[in-house]
Amino acid sequence: MINRLVFILLLLSQNAVAYRMIGGDLFLGGALGAQVNVVRKHEGENQTPKGALPFIVHADYAIDENWGVNAAFSTQFSPGALGFSGTLGAKYWFSYFNAPYIPYVGIGMAPLYFTPIEQGNKEFKLGVPVDLGFQFFLLANLLMGIKLQMVPVILFGDQTPKTEFSVLGLMTVAFRL
Repeated sequence: MINRLVFILLLLSQNAVAYRMIGGDLFLGGALGAQVNVVRKHEGENQTPKGALPFIVHADYAIDENWGVNAAFSTQFSPGALGFSGTLGAKYWFSYFNAPYIPYVGIGMAPLYFTPIEQGNKEFKLGVPVDLGFQFFLLANLLMGIKLQMVPVILFGDQTPKTEFSVLGLMTVAFRL
């Protein structure tokens, strides 16, 4: 029994290099989590909801073992409102560990289109998401992770721009292509 288990593990195992970011790698994946709008607009009929449920599709491209660029599309569901955003950004992986886990930081630019479901005005927001995360190679081509994202936002659409601040907690999964 143990011999079979060892044999199966050897067949599934890869070289340690397979569990690292390599320049030219492309990762496609998704994320799901919760968003809390810590500082939000309270006045008028378009109050920013207290929170949202984001569904995210993302791509990461590794320029080298540490630096990468990313793009994401997000749909955010909240009580009485729906939001859509796209993000372009940069990511730095701390690939110095000789282990299958990789902490990272990232920053980006994220325009958000926010629309009430029933009544109210549509709004345009511009955010700067800052990511702190941790990815773990389950297999050579499969990553899972957690991410904390802090997003300061400028809200356009009223007479004067307003600022908001959101925090997201996300579970991520990505596949190396």
